[in-house]
Order: sequence, then C-alpha cells, then structure tokens
Amino acid sequence: MTMQDYSPIATAPRDGTMVDVLVPAREAGFIAGRAYFDATAYDGTWWWEGTTIADYTADPIRECNHGDPLYWCPVAASPVVQVIGALVARACDADLTSLDGIINVDGPDARGTTVLAFRHQGKVAHFRVIIEQETVGL
Repeated sequence: MTMQDYSPIATAPRDGTMVDVLVPAREAGFIAGRAYFDATAYDGTWWWEGTTIADYTADPIRECNHGDPLYWCPVAASPVVQVIGALVARACDADLTSLDGIINVDGPDARGTTVLAFRHQGKVAHFRVIIEQETVGL
C-alpha cells in the first residue's frame, strides 16, 4: 500500500467500521494498523483493533501513541472474502457491483468461524462462514 491509497482521517467512517490507519510515530514516519472509531468512548476516540474502552489495560490510540490517526483507507478484502462476496451477491440475486461491500469482518474465532457483514440496498446481511485452508506440498 502507498500513501496514495490513504485519505485524510476526517473522511473516515465513524460508525465502528474497521479501517487501516496511519498514526504519527515518535521519531519519524507512521505506525500502520487496523482501527475503528468509537463515538461513545470519551466523546469519540480511535481504538486499535481488538481493544475497547472496557479493557482495563487499553487506551485510545491518541493516548498510547503520539496523537490520533492522520490517514485511513478501507480494509482490503482478501481473495477468499471477495469470492464470498460474489456468492452473497448471487444469493441476494444482485449484481456484485450493487453490493456496498463488506462492512465488517469478525473472526475467525476459536472454532474457525468468521462473521461477514455485507450491505446491499441499505440492508445489512450477516453470514457465518468457516474457511478451511489446506496446505498441499508440491
């Protein structure tokens, strides 16, 4: 990913959607990571993926780094998720381009289940999938 892939943080979704962010680093450059905006925590703050205000040891990004994120970009969907998106579009009897896309991915959990949330024509559909990966030696 290059800087051209990122937009100013002011344009990022503030509805809890997971996005990739760039946060200023202490010395120079940026810290890259996945984060979301929690509008209810401390009147609105950015949090690293896997942390919440309920975590005793977690702090918002601005407190554990050197300020809030400056840039963001959508989380890139893996090829597997893109295939699942095509299947969802087909199941919804929709053209793939009419899907607003994946709005959230949770998982996989300990059982290997991943929950994908898609938005289509203003409605959100959640799909639980188990993705099994097999490694084959050549």
